[in-house]
Amino acid sequence: MQLKGMKIHKIDCGSFMCDAGALFGVIPKPLWSRVYSSDDANRCQLTMRNLLIEKGDHKILIDAGSGMNFSDKYIRNNSLNASSRLANSLNSIGVETSEVTDIIFTHLHWDHSCGAFDIGEGMFGELFPNAKYHVSRIQWENALADNPRENAAYHKRDLHLMKESGRLFLLENNDQPFQNFMTLYYMDGHTPGQIIPVIHHPKQSIVFSADFIPTLAHVSNLWVAAYDLFPLTVMNEKEMFLKKVVENHWLLFFQHDAYCEIASVKLNNETFKGYPEEVSIIS
Repeated sequence: MQLKGMKIHKIDCGSFMCDAGALFGVIPKPLWSRVYSSDDANRCQLTMRNLLIEKGDHKILIDAGSGMNFSDKYIRNNSLNASSRLANSLNSIGVETSEVTDIIFTHLHWDHSCGAFDIGEGMFGELFPNAKYHVSRIQWENALADNPRENAAYHKRDLHLMKESGRLFLLENNDQPFQNFMTLYYMDGHTPGQIIPVIHHPKQSIVFSADFIPTLAHVSNLWVAAYDLFPLTVMNEKEMFLKKVVENHWLLFFQHDAYCEIASVKLNNETFKGYPEEVSIIS
């Protein structure tokens, strides 16, 4: 599965602040504060750090960040800093938004998808006019449902643009549209149908951990965010998936951790632990 001629680029989509209680759930502050800092308002900084994979004719973006098409109050409450970050990051590696062939949305929460429909100056539209949108069917149906727990996380105006594009591809749980160089795993604990891609580079396989494992601290299967809809499901999914990570020597790429980008995982006394690494295959 590991083929030559692949480039992986880190794409900066900005940052925001979130409540530490939401990020760490039932983990008490004396524990999580040892490994992740917060401000005086008990908020933690999170990044929107995404990936672009160039392979053959494909330029595949994984997630698109938040963009800035929100009310002033929303931007202020979240300390959202994302203006033009996505397009500028792509331009810095010589890629125009029109050249992106595919976008894999791990899920459709605002900080993962809304950036694809922010064309600047407060205007909504398709930033990637030629890209196919890949979303799990379960997640798509969940995003459209009237779900009071998640309604605020989805922006229906963006979902409408995605559907009307004619380039929306809904994936079933066994679908592998890029199976020659990427494996998609489907997880239901954080939100139904979250996709976790594993990119098989010739030198090293990389897991795009999304909200499944948002930070290095969350490698432990007992550290579950309050954002996760089904905490026990997350714990079970992490237990099974991280065994694969350890056995195959995969590395985790953290989308949200402001202090650690990549880590290896080891199993110590029946507990998974992450160790920061530096990897040269991601530019």
